[in-house]
Amino acid sequence: MLIFVISCNLLLTLCISYLAFRLWKLHCFLKKMTKNLTKFERCLYRLFNQAPESILQKQEGIYQLRHRYQKLLKELQTIKTILRIFNLGLRIRSRKSVSQPN
Repeated sequence: MLIFVISCNLLLTLCISYLAFRLWKLHCFLKKMTKNLTKFERCLYRLFNQAPESILQKQEGIYQLRHRYQKLLKELQTIKTILRIFNLGLRIRSRKSVSQPN
């Protein structure tokens, strides 16, 4: 009977020791994960902390580019109109030259 009790105690000790070892490994894993996630969070904070200001600056730049683009389109239309008028003048002049002999 004594051997049975000692065997049961020994078996319980081994099971509890194994459980303690697994819990210790889990503790180390969770500690490492916590450390890595904290580092990751700090990196994200540094990255996204400046994002609103950067986005506003980029939006302002885009607005200025669009405004400049609209101005350039208007200038292009003006140049096209001037070239059309110039071309029309050349055609009229060439018709007058053809119709009037030297």
